[in-house]
Amino acid sequence: KWSLPAVTADWLLECARTGTKVSECGYLVGDTKAPVIPEQQEPPEDQEAEQRSKQTRIEQEKTPTDVVDKENA
Repeated sequence: KWSLPAVTADWLLECARTGTKVSECGYLVGDTKAPVIPEQQEPPEDQEAEQRSKQTRIEQEKTPTDVVDKENA
């Protein structure tokens, strides 16, 4: 109906472990066929720079900036 492959829970766990969408081929259920995925084009350099910038902001948000150094206060 939706043209999506039926996969095992192991596929979902592997995607979570690697942080990427892994191929469904090794995780298909029954006679399910993997979808044909067009090749991904390389993102333009400015898009890569924007992605790195987003990642840096996320990492900075995780770093506590309002920690008080009690020893030097």
